[in-house]
Amino acid sequence: MQQEAEFLDDRDQVLAMHPSGAGVDLATAVALQLAVPSGCRAAEVTRRALCESRTLLQPRAGVATVIDQIAVLRRLTVDGGADVLPLTVDSYTRQLDFRAADAGWHEAERTRNPSRLNGFPAVSAGVDGCREIVAACERPVEVRHGAPDARLLAEITLAAGCTAFEGGGITYCIPYSRDTPLEQSLKCWRYVDRLCGWYATQGVVIEREAFGALTGILVPPSVALACSILELLLAAEQGVAAFAVSVAQGGEIVQDTAAVRALKALSREYLEALYPGSSVQLSTVLYQWMGPFPVDEAAAAAVIALGAATAAAACPTRMITKSQHEARGVPDAATNAAGLRLSRAMLDALAGRPFVDEQLVAEEQHWLEREARCLLDNVLRLTDAGPLSDGIVRAFELGQLDVPFAPSNEAKGRVLPVRDARRAIRFGSYGDLPFDYEVRAHNERKLASNHAGGRTLDVLLHVTEDLMLIRGKD
Repeated sequence: MQQEAEFLDDRDQVLAMHPSGAGVDLATAVALQLAVPSGCRAAEVTRRALCESRTLLQPRAGVATVIDQIAVLRRLTVDGGADVLPLTVDSYTRQLDFRAADAGWHEAERTRNPSRLNGFPAVSAGVDGCREIVAACERPVEVRHGAPDARLLAEITLAAGCTAFEGGGITYCIPYSRDTPLEQSLKCWRYVDRLCGWYATQGVVIEREAFGALTGILVPPSVALACSILELLLAAEQGVAAFAVSVAQGGEIVQDTAAVRALKALSREYLEALYPGSSVQLSTVLYQWMGPFPVDEAAAAAVIALGAATAAAACPTRMITKSQHEARGVPDAATNAAGLRLSRAMLDALAGRPFVDEQLVAEEQHWLEREARCLLDNVLRLTDAGPLSDGIVRAFELGQLDVPFAPSNEAKGRVLPVRDARRAIRFGSYGDLPFDYEVRAHNERKLASNHAGGRTLDVLLHVTEDLMLIRGKD
């Protein structure tokens, strides 16, 4: 765990990054958090969902002004039935370009044009602006962004009453930033986790979440599972009391169902192995399809429905929803709400009705767990007696953790994903991933059916046909 003196020394520098940092007072923040109603506390809402085996729904949404952000979130609550609300942050703030974020914020407030930024500039708005949004909501508010360095963002939004915070040192570095050193990102996120751990000592449980979708396109599930679980372990090390591990829909319902179930099992297994008797509240999140969407609304609805069907089979604690206008840009509130309603309708329609081949799911889960264990155990070996973050950095340096199609210079990019005849995601090339013989042999068997049927597979995403899955060419 980060030493208390080091953490407090870092806080002075973090709060000085922007004038709004002066508005953060931890004593006031704790009092505010303790006064949040239970129905607006993310960890409490998650706990109830876990007890009821119910899947919560959460969209994404972020606009540039306080009044418009409130209007959007109210629409998503009333018309969409969202269980958890997002405070999606703009790109300038994510990259610490506060000067540009401030300019966009002031212009948007002056012109009342919420499209001046592609999200809400939470640091520019400060504690008071963020607090105004949180106070107007009747659901938990989670901060969603994409920042390799989210320290000041966490300080401000948690002090404003947000009760959940997404991201991590791996999942918000490798897919989002070309030049940020992984070691630096992990250090910044250690601060965020330590801040959440400190809140926990004051009786305030902030729910953290890993962004397991990674690059969002053809990510082999075991890679996503390993990265998400590693961030769970890093958070537990800093005293985080509630954590959501996540994975994205890959497009093949058997594999996606198995991935969610494997994530549940492995997360608990590794958490207990490293931190015996841990009291961390553990939950799972499924992201609906993160790749390109078709322009046709009916085809887009089919993609959303398939994601919701996967959730009905796998029962994640929460699902991040999409809209039928994904291909057209940022969806408006009405379309976003419609995506929520479609997802809920599918969950309700399929509730209690088995519709996937459980034998196939069990087989797929077994092999996903085997693959993920190869990756995780190797990181633990590389860690040796040092901090887990060192093992993670070393694994990426060696290519023994790798993410396909990532912009980061820290990723080797040697893993080549392909789809098998059933359209599950497999490895066309392992790169330097440390898989054992049995795992590789199983992967080759799955791909052999492609050649037996006379098919070859392109690693090209075809947007308008076959639900955006890899197009098989005869």
